[in-house]
Amino acid sequence: MLDFDIEVVGGIVIASIIIILGFLGARYGNNKHYEAKLTFDQMKDYFLKKHDCKDCNTKLKRITKKEYLGEGWTRMMGNFSYSKKYRVTYYLKCPVCNRLYTSEDY
Repeated sequence: MLDFDIEVVGGIVIASIIIILGFLGARYGNNKHYEAKLTFDQMKDYFLKKHDCKDCNTKLKRITKKEYLGEGWTRMMGNFSYSKKYRVTYYLKCPVCNRLYTSEDY
C-alpha cells in the first residue's frame, strides 16, 4: 500500500488549483488589453515625484485617459486571447487652471 502524507498531497492539490486558475484568468479574464508607452524614468517621475503647475504653482493631479483601439488577438504572458485593446495615456492636470502636462512637460 502507498503511504502519502496528507499535508503534502493537500499542498500539491492547492498549488495545482492556483496554477490552473491563474492560467484560466490570464486566458479568459477581463478580455481587456492595455498598452502604455512610458520609459522607466517617465514612470518613476510620474508616480514618485510631486509636481506643481508652472503657471499657478498648484499641486497637479494625476489622470489617465484610455483610448479604444478596437478588438483583436493579443498575446499576454505566452497566451493568445481575443480582447478589447486600449491605449493608456498618463497626464498631469492642474485643478485650478485646467492645464494638461504630458510626460515630456514634467
